[in-house]
Amino acid sequence: MPKSILFKIFLLLLFLNYTINIVDIGFYLFGLNLTIYQKFVSIAIVLIALIYFLNYGLRISTPTLFLFIFSIFSFFYGFYNNGLNLFFLSHIYSILMPLLMVSFGINFKFNLDKYFHSFIKVLKYSFIVNIIFITIYIFTHYFIHIWDYFGFATNLAYLTPLLFYKRKYRIFYISFILDFFSGKRMTLLTSVYLYVREKQKSLNILKFLFFIFLFLSISFLIFLKYQDSDSLSRISNVVNVVISDEKSLSIATSGRSDEVFNLIEKMNSNKFSYYIGSGFGASYLSYDYRGLEQSEIKHYAHISPFYYIFIFGVPFTLIFYFFLFKSVLKNKNTDNQNELLLRGLFMSYFIMSFFGSILFVSPIFWFYLGTIIKKNY
Repeated sequence: MPKSILFKIFLLLLFLNYTINIVDIGFYLFGLNLTIYQKFVSIAIVLIALIYFLNYGLRISTPTLFLFIFSIFSFFYGFYNNGLNLFFLSHIYSILMPLLMVSFGINFKFNLDKYFHSFIKVLKYSFIVNIIFITIYIFTHYFIHIWDYFGFATNLAYLTPLLFYKRKYRIFYISFILDFFSGKRMTLLTSVYLYVREKQKSLNILKFLFFIFLFLSISFLIFLKYQDSDSLSRISNVVNVVISDEKSLSIATSGRSDEVFNLIEKMNSNKFSYYIGSGFGASYLSYDYRGLEQSEIKHYAHISPFYYIFIFGVPFTLIFYFFLFKSVLKNKNTDNQNELLLRGLFMSYFIMSFFGSILFVSPIFWFYLGTIIKKNY
């Protein structure tokens, strides 16, 4: 299949990926379970990368090469230790997906000039659709009260680098305010980081520090006045968290701490697993200290480093993240605006990956990693 066809299909799927939150609208407004659509988009993206690999070969990066080599041991150790199960297959996917997507990202970067205009249009239309989606959520949740659940998984933070690339700062302020009402803390934190990262390049140190002080002061005053409202309730939970109270910590982290505690408890039963991991197919019993859900068996953790520790062990995780950070920091001071856009898009996913299961479910993270890698084999 010609490269041009594969890249065009990918750009269409990229748009569908950025607008995947239509799944929430379908569920909370119309009672439609569209989870299969969400999985279809991710799998279709990986299939495009697979077809590209079969036709044009594979490019290997240092992080994915290290991941693949160590996963060979985890494969056989996991098969011996845990047997073949559905979790085993899921862990295989979490290894093959990065290999294919980083390679595809590298190749896309080589052909970027041909498809850059179309790529920008995809980001632009994705941003517009997300603005429409968050507006629908705000109206139906806060005003007419037919959207009962508090929270909407907007993708505006992922698209923020486009606004900086276009120097659309006023639009960023509007999108940030809209995003504020989504109830998602990490999207706000990611947007703030990307904005600070953008502005610190053009402000002198005094202006930069004044901006930080002003932003924190205004945020603190708003929090004091509205901390009991829906929009600030989750932030209030973080501020008022009692670290020694498992339920308080669970509420503040939306259950993320439950996974970590239960995962560590599982690994403590075999201290050797801290060194070599638990292998493919491993799982643990996660208990919800909030009392909102029943305990369930999980094979991952939303906080990505703990996922890698659980499957591969501490030494692997430290080396793997060293390679990731090295990829992030290399050539970070480039003046090429196209590269800065790609780096910003990658950073939005990288930041979010520390609080969501992005590294082992999202092909787009690995795609953007491929676009910013300089050295490959």
